[in-house]
Amino acid sequence: MGDDQGKVQLPDTLAQITNPALREQLERLKVAMIEAEARQTAQKNNKKNERWTDDPVQHWLPICPMPTDLCRVSPFFPMDKASLNLREHLEGMIITETSWGRISYYGPRLSTYEEDVLMAILALLDDKGNRKETLVDGAKTYTYRGSLLPILRMMGLSDQGKNYTRIKASLRRLTTAALEMDIFKRSKTGKRKVSKSDMTSILARFRWDEELQELTVTVNPYFFETYIQGSVTRLDVIRRTKLKSPIAKALYRFIQSHRDDHWQGHFLTLASTLNLEETLPNFKKRDRIRTAIRRLIVAKVLTKNSGFKKNAPNVVTLIRSKEGQAKRKILVQGRSGL
Repeated sequence: MGDDQGKVQLPDTLAQITNPALREQLERLKVAMIEAEARQTAQKNNKKNERWTDDPVQHWLPICPMPTDLCRVSPFFPMDKASLNLREHLEGMIITETSWGRISYYGPRLSTYEEDVLMAILALLDDKGNRKETLVDGAKTYTYRGSLLPILRMMGLSDQGKNYTRIKASLRRLTTAALEMDIFKRSKTGKRKVSKSDMTSILARFRWDEELQELTVTVNPYFFETYIQGSVTRLDVIRRTKLKSPIAKALYRFIQSHRDDHWQGHFLTLASTLNLEETLPNFKKRDRIRTAIRRLIVAKVLTKNSGFKKNAPNVVTLIRSKEGQAKRKILVQGRSGL
């Protein structure tokens, strides 16, 4: 007996169906299926074809509006490859404290790579065309929805699976990392106490749609508030991306946070601000700061007069160059990328 015996033989074409009503229904179904498949294919192709083109295209240089408080005392640490797998939990690291309140950090030790990812997102949201106003527990903030490719571009990374994986891992860490904001109030006797305490993650939401290759990210309302109030430091994401040293990146963030183009202080104060490992010997801290300064001089962020003072070897002088100031300007780009 043949294998096909007993099976229902379906017609090869709709024309073989004699029932007009059934044929019409199947024709409509076929058209709907073709249209749905075409839409899905177009979506995937649009994602795949979103690349740098050979023809020059004008874009605004991406500028990240980072809260100034997070530029001067930061939860992001320069970490070597060996340390990236050892993420200790930080409990109540004070970011800033003023007469009105205090901001503290709770969560895993974050690297400058996580900071790169956050800066890329904030730079995307700085463009009105990329953001949607969102409410999180009644507070306004911004959401980005779209491809991961703009983030890869700003970070100077290729469109490879390993980079997608690493960025998504960083987004998970930023979603579990929390900022606590305490509001102070004075009692009748003048004693200061915390009247309100609000804790929220750095990223309020992170969602990845594998089928559409679409990212949805909502930032903490704190970033929205600092942006609206103007208490942010504007950072040139492309210039920072070109700095391959994590310590140089941290130093760039620090010097940009000052209104004046000049900063001077003890090298141990600077080492603490840059989150250098406390267990490092002082001579290594000196060497790493000196190397980072040299790199920023080469990048024309700092002037050649920056460095350790000859007559005061423990004192560091940082002088920001005019070219080092982050300004929004036109970038003409092609296949060469960032």
